[in-house]
Amino acid sequence: AIRAGNAPPLFLPQLPYVPGLGGAGVVDQITEGVDPIWSGRRVLVDAAASYAEFMVTAIEKVIPIPDELDTDQAMALLHDGGTALGLWETAPPSPNAPILVLPAAGGAGSVLIQLARNCDAMVLAGAGRQQSRRLAEEFGADVVLDYRQPDWASTLTPDQRPTVTFDGVGGEVGFAALEATRDGGTFISYGTAGGTLTDTVGHHERVTVIDQSILTTLHERRRERQQGILELGATGQVRAHVGGVWPLARAADAHRAFADRTFVGKALLRM
Repeated sequence: AIRAGNAPPLFLPQLPYVPGLGGAGVVDQITEGVDPIWSGRRVLVDAAASYAEFMVTAIEKVIPIPDELDTDQAMALLHDGGTALGLWETAPPSPNAPILVLPAAGGAGSVLIQLARNCDAMVLAGAGRQQSRRLAEEFGADVVLDYRQPDWASTLTPDQRPTVTFDGVGGEVGFAALEATRDGGTFISYGTAGGTLTDTVGHHERVTVIDQSILTTLHERRRERQQGILELGATGQVRAHVGGVWPLARAADAHRAFADRTFVGKALLRM
């Protein structure tokens, strides 16, 4: 919506504007009072205006990359991975309990699949494109569903009905997932990839509904969760799928590819 210029006025940037909300690289200079240990260190920067050769930011916005973790992987996990970890901590299912993740190949969704797999949950994953469903299988989903099919949720057996649903799609797909969530379960709405919020009216007494205000709450321990997801990446417990890497000078091409859905996974820009 921001690329197309039709986002709500609150979200439209004021020109001139440097895009980007995070970057990765090596600390080139430090100011007086900063521990010299940071100099020359590989880091992530959780700050705006990252479409740039150099960034200047406060030390509080800098996160060290573990030695065992590739820089591209660290960058791909920074935002969506931290969000996924926060969502998971909000409602972790019991071992062997079924959970549903939508969309399966999204940045947060793919990490949620892996967190669930690591906890021996039964992982149900929904995606629209074939390559997205294939990626969900690679990440360890037990059941992969094509939510473009009108009756996709009705194919779940009673034992497969999720106790926890992570909905990053919304709209009709999210509503079908909500209805499939078993009584007493938890439904977490964290995204609107389908264009609209999931209508949860009338379901709050049957399931616990956590709406997108949870994303604001997650800011309270943002840096801690980002460090946590990097540690999981360093030990091989989670990984991101990088679908494409473009030079910064071709950032527009990356945005076109993203809008045209010609790849699956994270897009990275590199100097």
